[in-house]
Amino acid sequence: MRGKYNFKVDWCNACDQGWIEIRKYVNHHNQFIFKCSECFVEFKVYEDINKKTISREISFNSIEPTDDEVHGNGLWGYIIKEWEKKMIIRNDGVLWKVWSEEKKMFVKP
Repeated sequence: MRGKYNFKVDWCNACDQGWIEIRKYVNHHNQFIFKCSECFVEFKVYEDINKKTISREISFNSIEPTDDEVHGNGLWGYIIKEWEKKMIIRNDGVLWKVWSEEKKMFVKP
């Protein structure tokens, strides 16, 4: 059985409450986007996450992609596999963020 937030790729700095997840627009040729689970901020490109917002709206046109779609489109490596020990580590082994006691948030190392 799958759990919640299977395709999380980052913590949302916009609302500081939700995970940014890989989603798929069904009406736009199955375009993949990155969307916050709480505030619905959207990013078109992975590198723009928490930098350049393309949209912030409640849209029910996006769905969770399948495992095969995520693997087949090269997105698997971006998924967070661990967020304990004050570190966020992706599936591809990249140390994505570390906890800053000074800023009280995750920051790029």
